[in-house]
Amino acid sequence: MVCKGLAGAVVMVTFVMTGCDPMVKAENKAKEACAKEGLQPYIYDRESTHNAFAANTAMLRLHCIDPNDVVHTPASVGLELLASETVKGAMVLQVLPGTAAAKAGLAGNDVVYQYADKPIATVNDLVSAISTAKSGDEIELRIHRGKQDLTLTTRF
Repeated sequence: MVCKGLAGAVVMVTFVMTGCDPMVKAENKAKEACAKEGLQPYIYDRESTHNAFAANTAMLRLHCIDPNDVVHTPASVGLELLASETVKGAMVLQVLPGTAAAKAGLAGNDVVYQYADKPIATVNDLVSAISTAKSGDEIELRIHRGKQDLTLTTRF
């Protein structure tokens, strides 16, 4: 099953596959679906079940995006962000393990809208704010995740 929603140039897709090796099938379907739009898949959530009595399933949630719209923060921060005019804030595509962003609890599909009391309206706002952080600084982030607003804290 494929569920699509369109937010500007970002196509959000959910795949649910069953059978032998369903994750590989779901990833291949994601690549095919995004390629039809001239985009590439950016997976932000994976789930799989393995059951001896029922079919194995895999679910992917992803965005089909133009790779030119991906902004990378410094390696120690560990964020890949989506530069999009349709998102108010900075949308997180991926968080690299062991980084300040991972330790703060950021996750794919989060939207950062405040960084240390500074409003974040775009990815550039967040990248600029991050560049001013000093080693050892504790930073409070306000994010939107799903249907809730959260406050996270990290140390650089």
